[in-house]
Amino acid sequence: MEYVQTALVQIEAAKLDQAARPQGLLAALDEHRAYLQQVRGFMDMRITRSINAEGNILLVVETRWRDDDSLVEYETREPNVSSIINSHRDAVIADSLQVLDMEALRTEAWPGLPSAPSEAYERLALPLLVPLGVLAFALLVIYGLSRVYLNVSKDVAAPLAAGIAVGILATAWYLATHPRVQPWQIGAIVVAAAGLLLGGGIYAAVHESGTETAAVSEPSASASPASPGASPGTTAGGPAIAMIPTIKFDKSELTVAANTDVTLTVDNKDTTVTHNFAVYQSKADADANKPAIAKTQFCAGPCQQTLTLKVSPGDYFFRCEVHPQQMTGTLKAGASPGASPGTTTGGPAIAMVPTIKFDKSELTVAANTDVTFTVDNKDTTVTHNFAVYQSKADADANKPAIAKTQFCAGPCQQTLALKLSPGDYFFRCDVHPQQMTGTLKAQ
Repeated sequence: MEYVQTALVQIEAAKLDQAARPQGLLAALDEHRAYLQQVRGFMDMRITRSINAEGNILLVVETRWRDDDSLVEYETREPNVSSIINSHRDAVIADSLQVLDMEALRTEAWPGLPSAPSEAYERLALPLLVPLGVLAFALLVIYGLSRVYLNVSKDVAAPLAAGIAVGILATAWYLATHPRVQPWQIGAIVVAAAGLLLGGGIYAAVHESGTETAAVSEPSASASPASPGASPGTTAGGPAIAMIPTIKFDKSELTVAANTDVTLTVDNKDTTVTHNFAVYQSKADADANKPAIAKTQFCAGPCQQTLTLKVSPGDYFFRCEVHPQQMTGTLKAGASPGASPGTTTGGPAIAMVPTIKFDKSELTVAANTDVTFTVDNKDTTVTHNFAVYQSKADADANKPAIAKTQFCAGPCQQTLALKLSPGDYFFRCDVHPQQMTGTLKAQ
């Protein structure tokens, strides 16, 4: 049931323009309409007038309410329609105001009148859902693009990112300069973005790093014949390859003269790998990160340094601070009867052995057969992976690998399944692409 308050008041025709001014009666009633939107039980407000050209003009202000209590509460408080009309007495005919409260017996939905659920949706749901939807879409775009960038070469990633950035700026410019964008245009933008994300997601899924199965469809013209013992579609046990845990010094014990300035030669032969040489009072001091007695700078091999030190008789501990678990040793200082105080003697030489490598530089598998490799990283705390490429040129150009394992710090073991046409392929560790390489033959 609806309840209606109708306020009728007469205005002289000559004063109608005065009532219609910005500070006039009609403007005040329009402002009151905005206020009523926040009042409990209010439904709608209509302002109408008689259409006679001469004589007094009848102004009708009608408000609709959902229940009688809401109407009574409105009437007994200000502002209300009556108080607003009374505040503009100079524009209306004195004692012409009449206020009628009525009950609607038959009602129809007024054009444009929002229902309660629709009004709640517009006031609450839309202001929340639209920003959240935009945020979710932006995060989806960022995640999808990151998957694509990580799976293309650096030569492709940079121009691709620039092109997408230009496209986003162009779309933002178009929307900013065309406030009345048609729904179909917004839909086209969303569909295009979703299509790009879907395509990028499929590409990323196909080229995702990890344990994967890959097939090379075109055999080489000079390829060897396929293995006669393996029938198509069977799975054969593949070879095993291991990363050797050989980050170490070439000596685990050094002896020097005590109470004498001794110069050690520290030679890092480990190409591209960073090492240093540090001497401590004891292993306990090193583990507690106490200051070293003496140490060299960090340097990536090949590089050679010298270290001069003078120690009392006793046993000392030395290590590489980059690889404190793998590269350690003992420095013994003994009495040297032939060395007079103040002299400097030539000390021993110690080297970092360049042994980051696979235990095999060549592997052979059956062609046209599903083969499973066992990849065993025995190199404690050192990260490696195993990646197979069409050729060394493809690897150097950062083209996608045919198949590769995940990066993992040893000790860890993985498997890699792949199926190759006859021919020679190139494999490497992507972390140490210069030191750890080899040839994979499919026959």
